[in-house]
Amino acid sequence: MFWIKTIKQVKKELKKIARAFLLRDEKILNNQERINKLEGALAILTNSANQTSRTPQTAIRRKANKILNKVEIMQEMASLLHQGLSTTEIQEIIVIKKSLIKKTCFFKYMKIVREQLTRTPRTKLREPNK
Repeated sequence: MFWIKTIKQVKKELKKIARAFLLRDEKILNNQERINKLEGALAILTNSANQTSRTPQTAIRRKANKILNKVEIMQEMASLLHQGLSTTEIQEIIVIKKSLIKKTCFFKYMKIVREQLTRTPRTKLREPNK
């Protein structure tokens, strides 16, 4: 009969099953080691995150940071204007590449920068003749 196996075939099948269980146990141990390492790293990260808790910014500090950012952006725009770049090139750098401000703010800041540039004289003073 075809469903009855010999003792030799049964022993081979048992060895295959035992090998499969050993491989499975090794994989489980490897995964446990990985999990332990990740848990340790997570514990370290959570401890460091708890130690460096930020103090909430006051309204005055937020407003001051916003003003400083505005001034820095406008200085950057002025320096790009001095380099001889066009408005579209400056817009591409500040709005698109660096994503510092939105498009509407860009044109408002550009207007302010151009007004300031017209107020400051661009000509150099001549040295007096001796």
